Amino acid sequence: MDTSRQSTRSTIKEITLGSEELDRKAYDILSKKLHPQAESLVRTLVDDFATTLVYQAKLLAFRRKDEVVLSNHILDSVDIVRRERQRGWTREIIIFVGSALFGAFIPGILTEFGRGPEANFL
Repeated sequence: MDTSRQSTRSTIKEITLGSEELDRKAYDILSKKLHPQAESLVRTLVDDFATTLVYQAKLLAFRRKDEVVLSNHILDSVDIVRRERQRGWTREIIIFVGSALFGAFIPGILTEFGRGPEANFL
């Protein structure tokens, strides 16, 4: 029994030390300074996101004929903005793949039309 208590205590001690080490690392990470240009960029991006979010929330409130913008409008707006971002990536990938396939198709079709009517199709 003494050995199980000792192993339990050592495990608890390791967890505590691990937690303190994580706290120290988190502090080290959060204490990093931002370059002025990076700080300016962060502010711009946050402002743009906030503007988009508030506009979307107001649009939802308007469409639902609500008198004021509620917290559920904000939460729904976050989902809408995320979906739009995801949809944008999907749309870009589809356009890229479609363009590549179309680009590969054009030379082949021009070659086939260039052969004339007596071309062998076998």
